[in-house]
Amino acid sequence: MLFRSDEPMVKEITPKKPALSAEQQRITQDMADSLFLVFRIYRDAVTAQDLHRIGEAQAKYGEARDLIAAVIEELNSGAGSQNKASSVLGLGRDALYPYLEVMEKEAAMTPDERSVKVVRDNLEFYIASLLKYYYKHNKAFPETLEELARWAPTDRWRINYISSEDKEVVRRLFIVPGDNPDEVITSYKLIRAGKKKWVIQTPTLPNGKRFKATYQLNKRRRVDAEITEVD
Repeated sequence: MLFRSDEPMVKEITPKKPALSAEQQRITQDMADSLFLVFRIYRDAVTAQDLHRIGEAQAKYGEARDLIAAVIEELNSGAGSQNKASSVLGLGRDALYPYLEVMEKEAAMTPDERSVKVVRDNLEFYIASLLKYYYKHNKAFPETLEELARWAPTDRWRINYISSEDKEVVRRLFIVPGDNPDEVITSYKLIRAGKKKWVIQTPTLPNGKRFKATYQLNKRRRVDAEITEVD
């Protein structure tokens, strides 16, 4: 006598993936190593930029751009083994093009343009964020810019990839590239200081302009930053 169960029977099947040949394994490892090197050099460029080593940053951005362009060219001209390798890594040509575009843009900057960009980014993002943290602890903005600069390396915070432990980077958030943080605490002038509003101004930058940065505490206890260029 045969018995039939009402419960469906499911058999689990694990498909076998074809093994990579020794040549494909070598190409996969080479590609992984190349990509790791690209992003390590790009990170070195960012670090150099944060430390105001502008010439070094320019060279590193150019090196990263050339390396990732070479990887893409290899994928474009490669045969099946290269394509198999990129499939194993889960990264193909189309996924790499956006990185190439970013690195091309960075490498194309002149040293003066990069210096201006560093200043604007620090004013618009990092100093605004530090004012927010300072207000959270003290219920008011500091009375002077030097006070904020001295406080920043002593508190515990992280903004993006920079933390208060990055002492040398933190010191340079308050000065323009070219100024020595051992000689000046800040390159900027505080022209209005209030408990919830600040206005600071930079010296003349390589593009012949100065930035004026206005910071205002909003109702959500965040700090809005408005950056304008002045002659």
